[in-house]
Amino acid sequence: MITPKIKALFQFIDFLHSNIENFNQYENEINELRLLGEEREKVYKKKNFAEKQKYDRIQLQIGGKVKVIQDNIVQPIRDKANELSICSPEAYKTETLWNWNSAEIIGLKEKVSNEDLPEIFNHKNKYIEYRTKTKVSMLFGLPLFFDHLDEVLKELFSYFNETEHNEFEAFETKEIFSNSIAEALELQKQGYKVAVPLNLYNPVKEQQGSNTEPLPPQTDTKKVNTKTPKEKTLSGLITHQNSLEIVEGIKIQYKNIKGKRLKLLLLALQELGLFPKERIAQKFYDCCKAEFSWDIATYQAMNGYQYNEHTDKTELIEMKQYLKSLMNP
Repeated sequence: MITPKIKALFQFIDFLHSNIENFNQYENEINELRLLGEEREKVYKKKNFAEKQKYDRIQLQIGGKVKVIQDNIVQPIRDKANELSICSPEAYKTETLWNWNSAEIIGLKEKVSNEDLPEIFNHKNKYIEYRTKTKVSMLFGLPLFFDHLDEVLKELFSYFNETEHNEFEAFETKEIFSNSIAEALELQKQGYKVAVPLNLYNPVKEQQGSNTEPLPPQTDTKKVNTKTPKEKTLSGLITHQNSLEIVEGIKIQYKNIKGKRLKLLLLALQELGLFPKERIAQKFYDCCKAEFSWDIATYQAMNGYQYNEHTDKTELIEMKQYLKSLMNP
């Protein structure tokens, strides 16, 4: 029996499928946006006024193309998902796709009838065609959305496969391995799942005979932690088995963090359940300062900053997404 919630998923698939041609008409804007991003990376706006003017011109072009894509692709997809209530209306809570629909999928498997099969197969084919023919899933917050939608629909449609072939394989997000932190961060911004070798955080000296200068002595994080009581290190306070990787990732991404962003980072850690909430702000600041020797804002600047839902929400979401990527390397 196809329930109203399953019907809503099918209606969403109908919406996506009917917009294949519409979304694809913006492919040039998508490609131009990527090229402009590459061009912007080559400009150092603090070098001189001419470079700043060039940077500002590129940024203006990027802003125009982003608005076109947001208005004509990203927002309509989000609006339709909200209209059909297939997940939380909050843009980045796409994990609710599974929470809101998995029970209905289990129920469908138990009560499906032969009369339901044509509709199921029809929508499976429509969704696979949409995902195969469009690049939209890699834009502005949509990668995570389609990752979770793929998970839900694969659970539904794979039950009706007659073979072991994975029909979702062609467009499933593959984990990319990178040997460069800069490259890994850029790939994450583009929506890819990225893994890096752990020794990338503690690079070894170049082999003898190399023409490059040897790296400066590296700090062994584990040795530092053996000299410092666990409760006085950030790794010791983060309640996750990958705490060391998370701390090293924070150090890389937020090495120049200031008072406001430090407060947002603390909120992000707490909202993800990685950090205690009670009387922790002072200890958090002390740990950061002791463990990383950052030139960061004072405890008063961090603790005195009031979170602003309007201006800070996007940055907080981005921090949480980055921390999630570190939790599941």
